[in-house]
Amino acid sequence: MVGADGFRRLTFFKLVSPSPGQVVFHPGAMPKAEIVELHVNLRVAKEEATANGGDCADLGMGNLPSLRKVDVCFDRPSRRQAEYALRNSLRAHPNRPTLHIGF
Repeated sequence: MVGADGFRRLTFFKLVSPSPGQVVFHPGAMPKAEIVELHVNLRVAKEEATANGGDCADLGMGNLPSLRKVDVCFDRPSRRQAEYALRNSLRAHPNRPTLHIGF
């Protein structure tokens, strides 16, 4: 979890993890982050989200005020649901960040 006092000057965040379920951006975290890049195992992300009663696409990216671009690479082919959820979560962001999804 990236709290309100974490990474105040960071502009680029990259996470490569088979287990992304613990990543959540809280309000005030990384206020200058413009680019977020995630490489995750979709199956593991869904399992973790289900176990925690959450949504694997809800990482709190709406709390990143400078966000401009999101790159996501899933290593599993079951992508439609994840792509829809991620696009939906970014649709409300005021900066309208671009999204690139690879598999």
